[in-house]
Amino acid sequence: MVVAFVNGLSPFLGGLISLIPFFFQAVAGFLTFFTSFIIILILIILLGIFLGLISKESIIKNIIQMLLAFGLTIGLSILILGF
Repeated sequence: MVVAFVNGLSPFLGGLISLIPFFFQAVAGFLTFFTSFIIILILIILLGIFLGLISKESIIKNIIQMLLAFGLTIGLSILILGF
């Protein structure tokens, strides 16, 4: 039960944090999306650092892997949904 709670709460909080800029704007403009993108980028880098620390592997390698996965996700989203 605890594992299910943690596995559900983690993506929820990660998604909620990236939506913070939208809560403070009446109309979402470019700056809102850009700020959200920067927040997500920082979270991806922090996740790479965390994974590097707990796996006792290269932190830089883990950051690069996370950024590549992030870029691939963005690329596929644009390819599938259009820009």
